[in-house]
Amino acid sequence: MSATVRPLLWILLLFSLAVIGTVLLSISGLVPVRENVYPGIVVCGESGVRAVTHQFSCHSEDHSVMVPVEMAVYLGAKRSPKEARIYSKMPPEEMMQEYYSAFIFDECQEGLYAEILADLRSIRDASGLDDDGYLELLAVFVQSLPFEGDFNETGVKFPVETVVEGGDCDDRSVLLIGLMAREGYDAALLVFEERSHTAVGVRDGSGVGEYGGYACIETTAVMPVGEKAVELANGDLLDTEPLVIRFGNGTKCYHGQG
Repeated sequence: MSATVRPLLWILLLFSLAVIGTVLLSISGLVPVRENVYPGIVVCGESGVRAVTHQFSCHSEDHSVMVPVEMAVYLGAKRSPKEARIYSKMPPEEMMQEYYSAFIFDECQEGLYAEILADLRSIRDASGLDDDGYLELLAVFVQSLPFEGDFNETGVKFPVETVVEGGDCDDRSVLLIGLMAREGYDAALLVFEERSHTAVGVRDGSGVGEYGGYACIETTAVMPVGEKAVELANGDLLDTEPLVIRFGNGTKCYHGQG
């Protein structure tokens, strides 16, 4: 199977910011070290709500999720800077964890997550899904969003932007992790740096997860949980080991691969 990918130019951005942080530390006797600054939504004064509907199929059933999006939050997210300002030296994994957390857990989006999950929980209950089936539902919802990405674009979208516009691998991964974390799943971001690709990991209940105990969830194509892309859309083989970056405190595992 293949998946769509765009170069993760934010890696270069973060590297540059890390260099800035190192320089500041080197002269810390003259310049006090400041706290790192990460992206955040600044809600604008726009009023109104935009109804966004996504239709998809899962477990041989057709579903529809309607999300009322507050324009003040959406436009605020769209206009908010996506870059970070790093003033302290830290490992790349920690830097990425803090950077992506700013998008996943921004408090301005709690209403958005609540609306999405209300519909998905209703589908879960009506279909009698267990935790595995519900995770598959969450994954297919995100996988079915429109693909939208600019190969020259930097940064990551906030989930509210992805719900309205669609997104690429890192945008969708951020949204899926946000949903999983709020539903109690043990979720991780899989960062394939050498292939400029991201995916999502869920803790494998069978204990045989391919990536540090996590099973892979591709987000740019409708693929089963646990099945990774073999080849990316640009022809690269996904044959490298990812960084595994955990988010949230969820404990639910996926047992479908056992």
